[in-house]
Parts: sequence; structure tokens; C-alpha cells
Amino acid sequence: MHAPFSDSINGDQIERNDAALVVQATFKVDNVETQLIMGADINHEVWTDIVQVTQYYNRHDRLKWDIFNISHHCSYTALSDTKGVTKTTPVSKVKWLFEQGHDKAILVSTSDPIPSEDTTQPPHRQASNYYKDVVKSINGEFKVTMEHPKKSDPKPLVITIDSAKATIEELSISAATFMTSRISPRAG
Repeated sequence: MHAPFSDSINGDQIERNDAALVVQATFKVDNVETQLIMGADINHEVWTDIVQVTQYYNRHDRLKWDIFNISHHCSYTALSDTKGVTKTTPVSKVKWLFEQGHDKAILVSTSDPIPSEDTTQPPHRQASNYYKDVVKSINGEFKVTMEHPKKSDPKPLVITIDSAKATIEELSISAATFMTSRISPRAG
């Protein structure tokens, strides 16, 4: 678990709870480790805090990732206070976090399709553009749950973790029919 942390003011412990927990899990298959981060609905301030504490204790391995469930349904607020015109530029600690992705890693936005216009509510196309740049730099994949495998007919996104690390499973028609007996939820 990475959040929430407690802070101290004048020696008194104050609990911070943004109603979300961030989890990093490591799976080991045939001595190959695959790391998953579940980003919850936290903003960039909480990410900055997590990165600072993790760096302070020199536990950088706890923020490495092969699969990253993007925070807050691809909201720019998980990256910065500023949305940006075409792309959100993350604050420095959040930028560092996304530089921890392994080669061929997968970024997942549990969200509605990414809009082409500006929106008030997430997902935000500006944040999406940043995440697309991240996966380009690591030869990875960016997936949006309600666009997978296509916007007109979304199906559950299944990621297999094995000795090849993380791969997105291609569903057969019969498996897709079986697995989608109910509508996929937006939240993840």
C-alpha cells in the first residue's frame, strides 16, 4: 500500500485519506516479476507525496511497473493542476513515476472513450496525450477500457501475467460473449 500517509503537525499525527488506496503488487511467474500499480482516484499531490516518501526511504522498486491503472479515469488532475492545451505536463514527481515503466508496459485508463474535444469531467484528451507519449518511450500500450477492443463494442480488457510479463489477451468471439454478459463498469 502506498497511500494514505499520515502527516505530523506540532507532533500530532493527522490522518490524510483521499478516500483511495494505491496498491503496488508484484507477481512472480517462472522467476519473472511483473509489477502492477493500481492508481485509484488520487490527484497529483498525493502521487507527489507517495513518490517523495518512496524516494526518501530508497524503495524505488516499489514504484516500478509493467501495468499501471491510471488514476481518476484519465483526469489531468492526476498529473498536474494545469490541463494544458493539447497535452498535460505532469509535475516533476509524477513525471518521474511514469519514467519507472518497464519496456513494453501497459497503461490502462478505466474510463469512457477519450473525447476529441475539451471536457470538464474525465477522461481528458490532454492527459491521454501525455500517457500516449509515455508508452511510445517504452514501446508499451495505452488502453482505454471502454474503447477495447473498439468503441462501438467494448469488451473486458484481460491482461495475462506469465513468464512473458504482461500481455493483453485477445478474446475469441465465444469468450467475449461469455465474459460480457453484463455491461463493463466505468470505475476500476
